[in-house]
Amino acid sequence: MNFKHSLRELDPAFSETSKPEPFSQPELLLWNQGLAEELGLTDKLLNHEQERCAFFSGQKSAVNSSSYSFVYAGHQFGQFSGRLGDGRAHMLGEWTAKNGQLVDVQLKGSGRTPFSRAGDGLCALAPALREYLMGEAMHALGVPTTRSLSVVATGDDVMREGLVPGAVVSRVAQSHLRVGTFQWFAATEQHEALAKLCAYTLKRHYPSYILSEEALEKDHAKFPEQILKLLDAVIDKQIELVCHWQRVGFIHGVMNTDNCSIAGETIDFGPCAMLGSYHPEAVYSSIDRNGRYAFGQQPSMMNWNLARLAESLLPLLHKDVEQALALCRPLIESVPDRFDQAYYHMLAKKFGLSSFIKSTPNKTPTQSQRSLINDMLKHMQINELDYTLSFRQLKRYLEGKLSEPEIATLKQYFSGDSDKQNSLECWLNEVSADKNTAISLMAVSNPELIPRNYFVEHALDAAVKNDDLSLIKDYMLAWSEPYKERKDSFKLLGSKAEFDTNYRTFCGT
Repeated sequence: MNFKHSLRELDPAFSETSKPEPFSQPELLLWNQGLAEELGLTDKLLNHEQERCAFFSGQKSAVNSSSYSFVYAGHQFGQFSGRLGDGRAHMLGEWTAKNGQLVDVQLKGSGRTPFSRAGDGLCALAPALREYLMGEAMHALGVPTTRSLSVVATGDDVMREGLVPGAVVSRVAQSHLRVGTFQWFAATEQHEALAKLCAYTLKRHYPSYILSEEALEKDHAKFPEQILKLLDAVIDKQIELVCHWQRVGFIHGVMNTDNCSIAGETIDFGPCAMLGSYHPEAVYSSIDRNGRYAFGQQPSMMNWNLARLAESLLPLLHKDVEQALALCRPLIESVPDRFDQAYYHMLAKKFGLSSFIKSTPNKTPTQSQRSLINDMLKHMQINELDYTLSFRQLKRYLEGKLSEPEIATLKQYFSGDSDKQNSLECWLNEVSADKNTAISLMAVSNPELIPRNYFVEHALDAAVKNDDLSLIKDYMLAWSEPYKERKDSFKLLGSKAEFDTNYRTFCGT
């Protein structure tokens, strides 16, 4: 396998050499053949399960592989934690996929690194399987995400609440650069390395934002302008990502700056969950005791993380802090309005507001349309309606597929105040002019299936407690086509509100 190591070779400050530790009896549990084919992994090394197992557990290295771990810092729940880094991950290198895109291939749970601090550097089997399962589900939902090539059981136990089976998961990402990566080099005043990092990020992820090759040089007059272009690009990507999260009901659970990908991908699936009953304050993460990263808080936390990125870039904008702030402040202050526009545009599609989409494709809905959207969401919250199923029912209502009792129930749920028109009728008036377009919009914006918390946990329990991977494979097959219309009797369609009530997720460490 011909790996590249462009970031590591750019500056030794970005990483430290580290080697995966030996495991007693590695066993390949899951292999992502579809992703392997997309990446063009046809090396003879990967033609046999035993070879895959050895390679993706870190027991065997590629000819030119020199495993290493990245350094980064981060704000964790609002507090700056200083140096963090890959405490349980080893980079195998960068791989050129079939489409020409460069991606990172990393092992997670492969042992201690120079950044492990008090951690053991290992990963339990359940979090490894969750990473694989959720990454593939998010990919199928159309959400930008990291993905997994494999899960290998190590044959060794790790200590968490008790002894549990260990595993190594391989992660593929556009890159593993995070907001926290920039924070580390700013906090330690390694400004030359920070400038190199910015130029590298633009070349690898945002080439269309490059003003000129000369502008990428730190001593060039246009360099500050180029840094602002980078910030602008990351803002666009983060807005796109979080809009997708809000669209499908994904709750990340730990939106710390070290979990905020510069490439705009969903990364780290530790305490994540899916929204069942619609409520902006929904929190499932056991470590998020104050609801900082609740479902409805994700847009504001995105804004907060972007502000931390902007702070990290200040030394490259101007020697005078106030003048540097003056340069980047307009961009950060633009984030709420930019997100608001993208968010309501996304919701207009979910509700099938075809007249709005056709007439103003790049603008937000009118005030009356916004009010309608907000009213519909308010009724979902008051009546504790399932977020995914509600949009599915609205679409089926428009298609004429609901029974009279179902229509009556829907009208009851979305009835307005006594002096106002029924919200459902207002919505119907908006979409009735072009039902076919409305239905098409709703079909591509609203999944039929999501990886509901109950089914995820059910599958993980079967795998860990009974060595039974059949549910994971069955669910993954179903979730690979989340927009495909299903029969009502299909078991994965149903709401599991009673399970979600006391559901808690945990960090994999």
